[in-house]
Amino acid sequence: MAFSEDAAFKSPQNIRASINLGSAYLQAGRVEDAFNSYSYAIRIASQQQTAVNEKSGIMSLKDKMPAKAYLNRGNIYKENGMHEEALADYSMAIKIYPRMKGPHFNRGYIYLQRGDNALAISDYTDAIKIDPDNAITYYNRAFALRAIGNFQGALDDLDSAIQLNPGLMEAHAQRKMLRQKISGSN
Repeated sequence: MAFSEDAAFKSPQNIRASINLGSAYLQAGRVEDAFNSYSYAIRIASQQQTAVNEKSGIMSLKDKMPAKAYLNRGNIYKENGMHEEALADYSMAIKIYPRMKGPHFNRGYIYLQRGDNALAISDYTDAIKIDPDNAITYYNRAFALRAIGNFQGALDDLDSAIQLNPGLMEAHAQRKMLRQKISGSN
């Protein structure tokens, strides 16, 4: 961690160094310090973006480092039950860098937990477009599809999850229960 702290202190305007420091703090169990490092990276990114906008009038959202800071800070919010704040950070991460899977997946998870199934499905669908090889994304989307009555879609997603990760026993169990539900309702 000394290396990360040293890099962050030597380059206080370096977003990557602040994010790396936050990750090191998080690994060391220093959640508050991690949160502060991610928040600092976000402030730096905001200041740098404002400077770019004032010079050129063009907003460039291609750099994923600020999005990573929002994602990581959003994860801390989520872990602490601060779902509104997490949703806001995940949404900013998506706005900045829409090709990052994590914010879509994590925002979808919060929506799924709240019962906002259409929003969960949308976010999980975006996450699948970015990373079609993640079994858990299909598994989670299956729950949202099932909740809205799209049983065939849920089965298809469970099949995809199992195909990608045959050891995902929860998906096997959910698929069996869903098949029973479908056959019992006919």
